[in-house]
Parts: sequence; C-alpha cells; structure tokens
Amino acid sequence: MVFISSATGGDTIKRRRLYITCVVPVILLLALVNFRAHRPGDAETVVSQLQFLGDSLHEGSGERMQSSFPEGYVFTWALYGLASAQVARQLPQNDPRWAELLDRVRDAVDHVDSPIARSTFPKELDPPYGAFYCAWSLYLRAEYMRAAGADELTPTFVQKFEEDCTEFAHVLRRSQTPFLPSYPAAAWPVDTCVAIAALSIRDRILGPKYESVIKRWVADARSRLDPRFNALSHAADARTGAPHAVDNVAKRPRVQRGAAQKGADSLCRSLEPDFD
Repeated sequence: MVFISSATGGDTIKRRRLYITCVVPVILLLALVNFRAHRPGDAETVVSQLQFLGDSLHEGSGERMQSSFPEGYVFTWALYGLASAQVARQLPQNDPRWAELLDRVRDAVDHVDSPIARSTFPKELDPPYGAFYCAWSLYLRAEYMRAAGADELTPTFVQKFEEDCTEFAHVLRRSQTPFLPSYPAAAWPVDTCVAIAALSIRDRILGPKYESVIKRWVADARSRLDPRFNALSHAADARTGAPHAVDNVAKRPRVQRGAAQKGADSLCRSLEPDFD
C-alpha cells in the first residue's frame, strides 16, 4: 500500500483548508439526512451503520480519504472508532453488541497505531509524528478504555498508553506554547486540545496524574484566545501559540472554521465547563 508523500508547508495548509471547506460540510449534510431518516436512539440502526462504515474502511475508504487531505486515513479510522466507543458506552455489558463494538474500536486503534497511519507525519517533530497524530491516537485509546472499563484492559495496552501519555505531557511541560506543531512550523490549537482531553479521560479511569498539566494548558490556552472571537484560534504561531489572524497562504484575514471550532469548544468545556 502506497500513500502520497506527506505534505508540508503551504501544500499541507491548502489541503487542510480543502478538507474543512469541502469535506466537513458534506459530512454534516449526511449526518443531517441520517438524523431525519432514522429514529434517534435506535441502537440497532447505528450498529448497522457502523458495520457498513467498517466494511467500507476495510475496502479502502481510509486510503481514499487520505488522497483528499493529509490526515484522512487517521481521522477516518479515529472517528469510526470513537463512534463505536460512544455507542458501546450506551449498552449494558451483557448485550452481545457491546463486545462487538469494542472489537470495532480495537480494530480502529490498530489501524491508527500502524506504520501506514504514521507514514504521512514527520517523525522528527516534538512529539514524534506531530500533535495531530499523537492526539487522536491518545484520544481514541482513552475512549476505548472508558467504553471497556479498566477490568477489560490488558497490561500491554495500558503500559503503551501510559508511556505515550507521559511522553506527550513531557513535551507540553517543556514547550513555550500550549499548541504543539502538527507539521513543521504549523500548529492548530484544536489538535493539542484533543490530547489534553485524552489525558483528562485517563485520569478519570486510572487515577489522577496529569491535573497540573491540564490546568496549566487551560490557563495557557486561555491567554492565547483569538480576541476577535474570544475562542481558540483556528491556527496559531508554532513558536509562541499566538493566534494567526491572517491566512498567510490566501493573504486574507483568517476566520474560524465552524466544524473545527465546535469540536474545540466541546473538548475545552469537557476540561472546564466555563472555558472561554
């Protein structure tokens, strides 16, 4: 299996903008159609849809998404796993669908934690492979842990997760900015926010460890809100974390991205309800 070479600099930003402006609205439209076509809360319908999505992923839809934007493979598998984990949490453990859904989450975890998934991200970054990859890998595994429960976790899984959490926290502690780079000289605040949410979930399951890291990050992020919107900026200076008010590629004022901003707001409020 061969991926296109990893995009950097302006190409990465252009392709990420293409995803946000073109792909996200399509996803939201499909979600709206799905909501109206099926009864909310119908677990059997959702499980069937996840079966369809899983089959599609195993037939190459993750690779096809990769051709649309640099994070396509990882993001598609991660969202599939997160959706499966969310549904599993709504079911009792004696429901046979619960175990099936956890198998789906583990499948997603394995695909995200693979050489293919990492192949498009720069290993030389701090953290290795960048904030986007590390954050979504941590968050997916954290949600798997929350859905499965501590008793269902293998020592090997927990050890690797703990090592990766520790490494990410160490990078944050020595960083001058709360927003770690996802590509060379390129940072998007929501990427690091995803990892902070994973550390928070980890503390709820395995016991407090990263409270000081989370509190410091929230304070540092608050000090770097985009004053035009009183919210996390869509992009930030990779050295200082200052909001990027101007899109240097398009040469025009940078605006907030609705879908990305909604995700960032939800994650920030999961850390602190009055975050703003």
